[in-house]
Amino acid sequence: MAEHDAPNVPGVGAGVAAPDINNIATAAEEMPSLADMAHEPSSGAWPDGWYAGQILEGYATNSGREFMTEDTLSQKGDSRNLVICLRLANKGKEARNYFYRLNYKPGDLTAETLAKVKKVRELAAREKWRGAWPDQVKPVQASALSLERLACFERALGFRLKRTAAGTIDTRPFVNQQLDVRLKLDEDSGFSEVAEVAKFKEREKLYK
Repeated sequence: MAEHDAPNVPGVGAGVAAPDINNIATAAEEMPSLADMAHEPSSGAWPDGWYAGQILEGYATNSGREFMTEDTLSQKGDSRNLVICLRLANKGKEARNYFYRLNYKPGDLTAETLAKVKKVRELAAREKWRGAWPDQVKPVQASALSLERLACFERALGFRLKRTAAGTIDTRPFVNQQLDVRLKLDEDSGFSEVAEVAKFKEREKLYK
């Protein structure tokens, strides 16, 4: 992937009123295939594993597709997508751009939901649940999965996530932060995807 300077791209959907989705209790939305939006170099996908990364304000692909680090309303309108633009480097000093998407509901980020998730997790551990939780607590499991991913991202950053006045996650402090990023090949699309993040240089011995 050719390198690009991070463009100063204005926010998408600014000024559009978001519906009230705090009380919606559905699983995180199923995303459509993003293969046609990705841009891999002719040399193919990078090997699965850990890479040093830095968060960008945004970037553009060779085809002109623009991405930016932002918190936006999902296509269905029942949740939000936290999109993190990344520039990764390998040991050979090559660099490529990727994005990491975390889907969540604003209601997930409340003290009430956190307490509910902790309680049901304790029950799941005691009763040794495996896989999907019972139907009556499936919405809680969806919140638990979203919170776990957000918590891992927060830990990798080294500081707490904060909300804007509009109630969305404030992405401004993320830009230029460094972190470790694990890529994994999506066998269906043939493209590498971000699977996990960690504190910068925490996985340095595993860098590809």
